Amino acid sequence: MSPERTESPLGRSGWAGDLPPPGSPRPWPRAFPPPKAAVAGQRSPSPRSLWPVPSGTRCSPRTSCRHPVRAYAEEVTLTLESDRLLIRDWEEADAEAAVEIYGSADVAQWLSPAIERIDEVATMKRVLAAWVEAQPNFVLPAGRWAVLRKDTNELVGGLLIRLLPPYEEDLEIGWQLKPSAWGYGYATEASRTLMRWAFTEGGIDELFAVARPHNERALATAGRLGMEWVGETDKYYGLNLQVYRIRAGDFKAEDAKEHPPAPGDD
Repeated sequence: MSPERTESPLGRSGWAGDLPPPGSPRPWPRAFPPPKAAVAGQRSPSPRSLWPVPSGTRCSPRTSCRHPVRAYAEEVTLTLESDRLLIRDWEEADAEAAVEIYGSADVAQWLSPAIERIDEVATMKRVLAAWVEAQPNFVLPAGRWAVLRKDTNELVGGLLIRLLPPYEEDLEIGWQLKPSAWGYGYATEASRTLMRWAFTEGGIDELFAVARPHNERALATAGRLGMEWVGETDKYYGLNLQVYRIRAGDFKAEDAKEHPPAPGDD
């Protein structure tokens, strides 16, 4: 296994570097098949300009959900709700609360790729600014989102869907919670809500999750989500990681079951 790499908070593989700079070319990943051209012989436009606006998506006042081309070309803000939680785009104003997540040693020690803790609000604000700027450039369902309690509006965690290195063929779902929010089932509830949207509206067939071998909470959460262990690898991020996967059909069967929050859930 290659030595563990630690990225700076604003490094290429870390907090702000999950996609190339705006305007730079990137190949079509397998997870996102390019759309067919409207007319034979014409170049296919961006997938965001063709895909319908997902149900449950709230557009900002500057965009119109009635016109998918305009909505995806400019800005779409995703808002999802579960029984207890709200999932929305990150905002720079979340910086102080986000430090409780990404500034915690108990959270940072399990992150992949290995990344420095962000324990200063000013640094966290710069990271969030980069996330906010990058969000419209992701090909849905990829992105990063904040997780809040609906009853108190308290920020409790973060979610992401991103392409796994080195070939950017598979999509990873990831979750992070601040330690004071552990044990209430929030990670499972939020992740299941995002997975439901990704499979229903994102046009994907499968999702992966990766976790370090001794990260018992993450491994247990993957199991509660109905994900299947498929092996161990060191090809992602230069770390030895356990790999879990769930396919769309299996998720639908799992999602049809009742899932009451259980004590001890992450």
